Amino acid sequence: MNVKVEKILSLPLDLQVLPGEAVNIYITGLLPLDLDRCWSYTATKFIKERVMEYQNDDYRDVTIVGQVELIIGRDLLLDKLLFYEEPPEGCPPWLIESFRQLIISANFGIYNPKHKDLLKKLAWETGISVAEEVVKKEERIVSQPSYEVNRWAFLTKDSDHLVYVIVAEDIDVFFVRLIKFQSCLDILEKDLKSALLKEMIMLDEFNVGTVCAVLDPGRD
Repeated sequence: MNVKVEKILSLPLDLQVLPGEAVNIYITGLLPLDLDRCWSYTATKFIKERVMEYQNDDYRDVTIVGQVELIIGRDLLLDKLLFYEEPPEGCPPWLIESFRQLIISANFGIYNPKHKDLLKKLAWETGISVAEEVVKKEERIVSQPSYEVNRWAFLTKDSDHLVYVIVAEDIDVFFVRLIKFQSCLDILEKDLKSALLKEMIMLDEFNVGTVCAVLDPGRD
């Protein structure tokens, strides 16, 4: 029997299609240390391992907070991307670290002050509108007519299977909660055990060598 390797490594079709809420995230103001056009494998692996480290930490409730600089379709270009930890109830969240500073301090990249201006210039040339200045919320409400507010969906950490919808006047900051998929597996395992216990018929224990009769349901 011949088996193609690419079939073994390919994902199922339902996993190849991204959900409607999925977006691509890019951090502005950075440049690879070697001035290349793309990030090295080592840098990409380093960032991925750091994100997975927070995601797999059972003792810390970590949230990623990003400040959106520009939106192009599903691409979010961010000025800031920060890790925050949720402290005990009643205390404000505290900053763990910044993505940009993490990349720079690890010697994978350098600060690129011309990056954002270049992106805005390219956006103007392609017909994408970019706000030149930030207007106070009170002034914006007075100057602009009232339209239906934006609706955004987000996933909570405690309810992996639910999607909550929030309504906001202005969204220039987004939040991403690190979801622990292991919790879904734990819940599934618990439900399976409960279902099996309901179906099982508990009998008396027998010692080795005990003779017992078993009824075959396939025979009269």
